[in-house]
Amino acid sequence: MPVIENSSKSTLRDKFNGFLARNRRIIIWLSVVFILAVAATIIITEISNNTALEQAAALEKLEDEYAAFMSEDDDAGEAGQEALMAEIDDVKKSFPNTIADQRATMILGELEQKNGNYEAAFEYFTQASTIQEKTYLSVPILIQAYKTAELSGNIDIAVETLESLLDKHGNESVEAPRVLFNLGRLSELKNDPSEANTYYERLLLEYPSSSWTNLAQDRILYLTATGVIID
Repeated sequence: MPVIENSSKSTLRDKFNGFLARNRRIIIWLSVVFILAVAATIIITEISNNTALEQAAALEKLEDEYAAFMSEDDDAGEAGQEALMAEIDDVKKSFPNTIADQRATMILGELEQKNGNYEAAFEYFTQASTIQEKTYLSVPILIQAYKTAELSGNIDIAVETLESLLDKHGNESVEAPRVLFNLGRLSELKNDPSEANTYYERLLLEYPSSSWTNLAQDRILYLTATGVIID
């Protein structure tokens, strides 16, 4: 029996060695491919980490430039705006389709809004909202967009923007109670008290502990007391 066992082991070893000899080039090629793949993964990870750090630094610099511009007086405003616009342009070119790009575009909208150019501001906010859909900026951008639409007198677009915010972010946003209240308020401006009441009632039902709920309750009481809606 021991002789048979040794013979069996020897046969298996010979077959394995033969397999290696016959497929030597393929095995070497696969090994090289594997090594290159691992190396590429390491390189990509390193580049991604470095890019993320660079993007964070650029974003911080942009925020500092923006804050400095907003705190300047009118006499220094032109030079400050030139520096800010150059920083925005650099961020958008260096980090396209990133959160840094999104924030830079949002700032462009805020600047236009500040200057009363509401149509241009709304376009920038809309553009910013499509760069990245699930970031910490997503909801604030849509809030700014709705405000801009209302300031321009376009109540229908303001309502559509807030409804879009609810559809995309829903209960995950801490701004949801505020959005529901403003949807009710805007519905009142559109002379649609029934729709307004629907939003207010939804706010009471879904966010009973929110401070916005108290305001909604007051509006429901007012609309009921004036006979605009029937309790």
